[in-house]
Amino acid sequence: MRIMVFNYNKMLPKSIMIGKTAVVIDVFRATSVITTALAYGVREIIPSLTIEEALKEFTRKGEHHCILGGEQKMQKIDGFHFGNSPQSYIKNVKDKIIILTTTNGTQAINLCRQANKIYIASFLNAKHVTELLQQNNEEIVILCAGSKGSFALEDALCAGKLLYHLSKTSNIDLDDFAWSLKNMYETNKNNLWNFIANASAFSALLNSGFGKDLEFCLQEDIYPIVPQYKNGKIN
Repeated sequence: MRIMVFNYNKMLPKSIMIGKTAVVIDVFRATSVITTALAYGVREIIPSLTIEEALKEFTRKGEHHCILGGEQKMQKIDGFHFGNSPQSYIKNVKDKIIILTTTNGTQAINLCRQANKIYIASFLNAKHVTELLQQNNEEIVILCAGSKGSFALEDALCAGKLLYHLSKTSNIDLDDFAWSLKNMYETNKNNLWNFIANASAFSALLNSGFGKDLEFCLQEDIYPIVPQYKNGKIN
């Protein structure tokens, strides 16, 4: 099983996804939101690249069935129902459609649209994602959303968790970056909180009052679901 890992970058060609299975990770916080919302009964999630696109989709779908969610510079967007805190998507979301736009996560999902399959991963469901990937017979691309094209420690560590669990049950062929992430997770798997506390996004969220989000997003394997993006929506 060949696996490559990339950090999201606008210069990364979309064609690299053709014929492959893609896994998107944005721990803080888009893929954690997506996993949580679906675990609590959301019908589907529509990722949008911009606020304007999200508002148009909201109007088209009908406001009684939809919830606008997302963030800009970590904060809830004016006029939106929810921000980018996973806990917001636990109550009163059953059978709703979430229209979601975020700084990094929805951009990364869009970059994978030419892949054969696109799975959504976070610490909340990582082990269950690996169980599904073990049945895969295609090359795998793990895309870490990062932060505006830059490396994000929390996404890399989650990718390492996927690789660590896959390596225990499958014969995997890793590039150098993937190999380093697997070993980074293996070295720090019993001390995730303290290790990720060094991440710039961790400090930014903590200083902006989102400490509870950090605690929530770093729970491991609590939701036995694997969201999949297909035909413009995630369910």
